[in-house]
Formats: sequence, C-alpha cells, structure tokens
Amino acid sequence: MANAEIVPMFSGDPETAADPNTVTPSTFIKKFRSHMRDLAVASDAERIDALLDYLVEDSPAEKWYKDLKADPNAPTTTWAAWQTAFALRFPGPQKAERTAQEWERELAGMKLKVEELDTTVQVGGAPVFAHVNFASKLLETAKLAKVDTTTSGIWQSRDALPDVLREKIPANQGNWTDYTDAIKAVDRVHIREGVAKAKKAQEMERMVRDLATRDKSRQTPNTPISKMAMQMSQTNLATPKANAKTPTANPFGPGGGSGNLFRQAPATEMSEEALSRLRMITEKLGRSLLRDDAAGRAEYQRRVGVWENTYAGARPRLEATGYPLTPGTIAPGSGECFACGKITTPRHRSSECPGPKVPWQESTFRSIVSKYLRAAPVHVNTVADWMDFGEEDGEDFGTGSTE
Repeated sequence: MANAEIVPMFSGDPETAADPNTVTPSTFIKKFRSHMRDLAVASDAERIDALLDYLVEDSPAEKWYKDLKADPNAPTTTWAAWQTAFALRFPGPQKAERTAQEWERELAGMKLKVEELDTTVQVGGAPVFAHVNFASKLLETAKLAKVDTTTSGIWQSRDALPDVLREKIPANQGNWTDYTDAIKAVDRVHIREGVAKAKKAQEMERMVRDLATRDKSRQTPNTPISKMAMQMSQTNLATPKANAKTPTANPFGPGGGSGNLFRQAPATEMSEEALSRLRMITEKLGRSLLRDDAAGRAEYQRRVGVWENTYAGARPRLEATGYPLTPGTIAPGSGECFACGKITTPRHRSSECPGPKVPWQESTFRSIVSKYLRAAPVHVNTVADWMDFGEEDGEDFGTGSTE
C-alpha cells in the first residue's frame, strides 16, 4: 500500500479547468480505479463509498455525488452505473485535434539541417542519431496524415533533405515506410564526410564575408583630395591621329556585347605581344571555371577581392589583366552572351538577356576576346599576378571542376 498511486482531488468546477494541476474527469477516474486496485478494493459498494473521499468538499462534484446517492430512482447500485453517470455529468474538455490535411501540411514543413547531421538526440533516455530520429518523426506524422501507405509528398520531403542525404535516397520510393527506412540506412561515414565538406564550405564563405568587411573598413576616406586623385588615375591621355576623320569604331560589334554602356573600351588595335598575352589570359581563365555552388561562389569572391586589391585606384586595360569569371558561366570566346556569360537554346541577344548579369568588367573582357582572338594560341611568359590560380605551384584554389 505504500506504493499506491496518489489520486488528486476532483472538484468538477469549470472555473478551475484551466489550472494545469487540475486533472480531467477521465484521468481522475483512471487514477481512482488504479488506486482502488492497489488497495485491493474489489467490491462495488466499497468503491462507491470511497469515491466521496476523493471529491473536493462543497464542490460541484461532491454536490453531484450526494444528489445521486439520495435519488431513489437512480441506478446507483453498481460501480459501472456510477462511472456512466460520472461521465455524463463531467464529460471533460473537448480536445482540439488536427485534421489529416493539417498533419499533411506539418509533414511538408519538416526539415533537417545539415548541421544537425552526425549528432545524436535523446529519445526515451537513449541516444539516437539525428537523421534516424528525423525519419521516425516523418513516418509518424505521415501516419497521422493518413498518407503513410502512399507516395504523397515524398518528393517534396526528399528535395528538402540536405545534399549528403538526398544523394543517397533513390527518387522512386514506394511509400513513406520505404522512404524513411532509406534515410535511416544512409551510411554514417558518408554522412560524416558530407558534413565535414559542408562545414568547410560554410567556413570559407564566412572568411570571405569577414575579409570583405575588413577591407571595406580600411578603405581610404572619401576626401576632396582623394576624389581628385581617383579622377586623375582614371583619366586616359591619348594623342589622336592627325588624319582621323571618323570617331573610333565601336569595339563591341554584334554578338552579345552591351555597347557603350561599359565604362571602358578596349584598344582599337593590338600588337602581337598584346594578342599573345590576351590568349594566355583567356586560356588560364578557361581552365579555372567555377561551379555555381557554395565553394565556387566563395572562391569567386576571393578572386574578385584579389583582383580589386591588385588594381586598387587604377584603371587597368582589361585585355591585359582579364577579370574573374562568374561561377556557372562558360569560357570566353565560346559564342556566349556577353551580358550573362552563357549560351541558351535558342540563343538570345544581349538586349534580351534574361540574366543574371555578370559584372561589367567581365562582360567587357568577353567582348574583347570575341573581337580580337582569331589566331591559334601563342604562349607568353607573363600572366597577371592576380591570376595565380595554383595550377603550377600547388596553391589550393582555382583548380576545381569545370562546367
């Protein structure tokens, strides 16, 4: 009897229903029955008499008990009859329950973050891998939504998985049980390696953002003298030919350029040495194209930062320096649109380019390559310093996969 469960008092007062310490009528009866079994109270009469002692004094529940006990017409000789009468008098709160459609919407919103992978969570006091626990929750929610035996919503859920999981989950799943079993079965070594790669990419992006913030904070104050110095550094001094009768021809002919919208035009004539340098730069850039993913975008930001630091305050000729190529674009001189750096099917004009647009320096450089490179490549010994992509000296950037 020392281990008998304590039964809370029941009042039946609706004013106390919101109290978190107040049990519902059905819970009270369950605890009362369990307590009677612990006390070995078996007869109906003893249970009926004991019930009064668990009702709050002067409460609606005690008043109901006394009225029912005094009613000669009430069928109160059995415990079963008392339980029925109690349930009719105190039906308890009507619980708000989600519909199957609401559970299905909940299922569609369930996500697993990449940083949660390769970790464990406590379930029932035991450690469980996060992706296994997530799969179990998916299946349980699918059952509540009554879609667990179908394929409804599986493709949306699979698309939302972290890459490291999605690439191991076949797209054709028979039902939610098969789909969640496939998630649970993903090799932990594969997950650990994928998480490490993702963290490395995130760290690289963070470093690029921090570097950009520091560089911005170190910029020279914009004073009248600094403005004048910048204007002078960007002024091109050239002596026109005496016999020039017409303006310099527009170097951006048909084929994708953006005409005089650019702030710098290439030279109208190029020496063999300049052409050789342009070919070498173009080849170098073509061998170091970047994928349009987190790692590629981070490396692109680094290259742009190096280019800007190399030519800070100057106005370099792009045919002599080149410019970093936007991730996801193709090699210069491939017949691409100068505005976006890509080729579409069917081809589009730059004036109708759907974008997104590349920086104006890159667009200008692409137009220069298209205009001037006609001969076979000629190797030279000098390439712009900022383009040291590590292909010869082993530095760990710029040699990633190409498109």
